[in-house]
Amino acid sequence: LPPPLLHIPLLSDPGQRPIVQINPKTDDLLAVFPSAQQAGLKLDLPCTNINQVCLGYRKKIQARRTAGGHKWMYLEDAEKIYDEEEIEVLKDNYNKIVKKQLRQLYESL
Repeated sequence: LPPPLLHIPLLSDPGQRPIVQINPKTDDLLAVFPSAQQAGLKLDLPCTNINQVCLGYRKKIQARRTAGGHKWMYLEDAEKIYDEEEIEVLKDNYNKIVKKQLRQLYESL
């Protein structure tokens, strides 16, 4: 039997809402993920906590403005606040990772 198909999520996948990971002390952009679920899987965090930060539910309690020690924001919101070049660097970095994963997958077949 052939190996099962592996889906490598893209930032543009339908039904996904990309999010940005932010350093809570400096407000520097750290990474972009296709969804809170993908960020949670990658960083071993509950995606519900990440979504709550993005939606603002966790702002009510000062200690809960973060999830996993980081601030989170939907990409569409970050694009309104952060410099376009910073956002593009994050997207490019993510796309390089995806291309590397696809190349490795292709070479393993």
